[in-house]
Amino acid sequence: MKSQWLEDSTRQKKMLSPDLNQLSDSLNAAVTFLLESKSPEGWWQDYNFPQAASIGDEWVTSYVGTILATVPDTRISEALIKAWELLKTRNHRPTGEWGYNYILCGDADSTGWALQLAAAIGATDSERAQRAKAALSMHLQSDGGISTFIEESIRAYIKVPDLVNISFAGWCSSHACVSAAVAALPEFRPRLLDYLRTTQTSHGNWDGYWWSDHEYTTALAAEALAAEGQATDQPRIDQAVVWGLKRLSRQGFVVTSKHPDGSTFATAWCLRLLLLNTTDAEVKAAIAAATHWLLEQQKPNGSWMPSAYLRIPYPFDRNPNQFPHWRYYEEIEEGDNKRFEGSIIFDHNSIFTTATVVNPLLKVKQGV
Repeated sequence: MKSQWLEDSTRQKKMLSPDLNQLSDSLNAAVTFLLESKSPEGWWQDYNFPQAASIGDEWVTSYVGTILATVPDTRISEALIKAWELLKTRNHRPTGEWGYNYILCGDADSTGWALQLAAAIGATDSERAQRAKAALSMHLQSDGGISTFIEESIRAYIKVPDLVNISFAGWCSSHACVSAAVAALPEFRPRLLDYLRTTQTSHGNWDGYWWSDHEYTTALAAEALAAEGQATDQPRIDQAVVWGLKRLSRQGFVVTSKHPDGSTFATAWCLRLLLLNTTDAEVKAAIAAATHWLLEQQKPNGSWMPSAYLRIPYPFDRNPNQFPHWRYYEEIEEGDNKRFEGSIIFDHNSIFTTATVVNPLLKVKQGV
């Protein structure tokens, strides 16, 4: 792995050992921000879909709680227990799944993250978690992946009769980003690994469906392969890390179309990917650069700029990476027909992005 990262040796040597105190202060500030950002009821809420779907809480709470559960901070445990208790109150769906919020139908991604939270607090064997696992199994597809939605559920939610000719082939097909997230659950991982192996691209990454920043999907997929520990998967993991190295600029950030000066969300996931190889000198230099860049971007209140862009493909679209007309929701003019499909929204409360950064920075700190 020889490229830019060992060329600028003087600069990189200064960055190879991130300051432990700075990392500790950064993580403490981020945790404080996240704990203070909870709703009065105890939810983490972010994003804001158009029309009636409104703000996300079940999915966001599950994601944030899962990440915070890895942080050794005594302030966190009470918030996580409260989050799980809140999730258990959302039992209005016959399937036992969780969703984006109370309004929307259940989905595999939200359910998978909620089950990760349950496992983190020791509730994985609870009746509520077992019911959700059974529902999650219904999303397994013939190709070995996990679909976000089940067609019957999404049709019932939007009140579309079966005879109406609307295709949900995109939303109800296997998605690498969702499959990779669910593969974090040990009881589902063996059933998903072959799908992840076959969907890795020739470049080394995995393409997401709901996320245009493929660093998210790639890091989760590579982590799932690493967790299984099969030697035959190591070349796949190494190839993913090489892809991550190429995504990172010399300054230590990932460039995206919306963030030409660096996306915090994409950079954090890229860093999480690179941390699967902490022995190669070039990867270590890249890890240091990304770590320092992220530390420099943190705001005084402990958060990071929101950059977790969630895209909503058309229900029939199996390959949204080929769709050319995405509209960022905040740019849609008043009076325009605001719809889910074809739009991209972001975490306007900074909660999702901030939680995302916490995980790789914690891993860097633990390795210092």
